[in-house]
Amino acid sequence: MRPKNSRKSFTLFKKETRSGAIWYVRFWDKTAQRYTVTRSTGVYVEGKRQRRYEAELAARDMLPNITFKTAAPEKSFTRYVSDFWLPDSQYVRECALVKKKPLSTDYVTI
Repeated sequence: MRPKNSRKSFTLFKKETRSGAIWYVRFWDKTAQRYTVTRSTGVYVEGKRQRRYEAELAARDMLPNITFKTAAPEKSFTRYVSDFWLPDSQYVRECALVKKKPLSTDYVTI
């Protein structure tokens, strides 16, 4: 019997697509303590038993190849606003790339 706080390594769910319902799988990330990676099994939901067993086999085959990314800590809103107009901020760099012209120094805090 599994311990009370443990989770299954993956769960299956059905998703409607244009070509019909397909089984999808969501994998459990132990470090993040949530289901994070979602993939299609490629198995269509058909028949009396809806081909769930085939979808489970496909998910078990995928399990060793799944890698979980660790997310970088997010900035707080106040930190983002205070850094917004700095010369090396993401906004200032993106404006220079997209508009092909850097922002005026009147806007950027030096």
